[in-house]
Amino acid sequence: MANNLLITGEPGCGKTTLLLKAIAPYLELEVAGGVYTEEMTLGRERVGFKLRVIGGKMTTLAHNLMYSFSHQLGQYYVSSQAVSFVAVPAILLALQKKKVQLVVIDEVARMQLMSDSFLPAVDEALYSAKPVIATVHARAHELTDDIKLRDDVKLVIVTPETREECLAEVRDWLGHHVPL
Repeated sequence: MANNLLITGEPGCGKTTLLLKAIAPYLELEVAGGVYTEEMTLGRERVGFKLRVIGGKMTTLAHNLMYSFSHQLGQYYVSSQAVSFVAVPAILLALQKKKVQLVVIDEVARMQLMSDSFLPAVDEALYSAKPVIATVHARAHELTDDIKLRDDVKLVIVTPETREECLAEVRDWLGHHVPL
């Protein structure tokens, strides 16, 4: 059975929601480490994304009004520094901590790939002995396409219609790799 599980799907299909539901018991037991994203909203409008370290700090990854950020992707200004100095250390720390049994990476996508240090950290996690659960965008991209095709990866494709079915599949994988 593959040591790494990737959840993929179109934007807005519920990848992060599925991930957080599946890993909730591991977060409570404090045996998961890594990073995940949260939407920032103003009323009903999404204005950006926060980057949250599991059990730690939070920073702004992207925002539609943060003109000082280093890159622009669509309507968002993206902080590659947030990825380099928050997400990457969180991933590497999860690999080093003995208590951490599951490495979480949300999300492997274009915003995160703007940091030169992000993909090497993802690769290090995927090659490690620790199980990795990550979300990855569905968009064709040479770097993420290679990750999805690895022999040691189980790929779960989620849609709004299959979210509950996929949640059961992810929980089953977790149960085999990180028994509670």
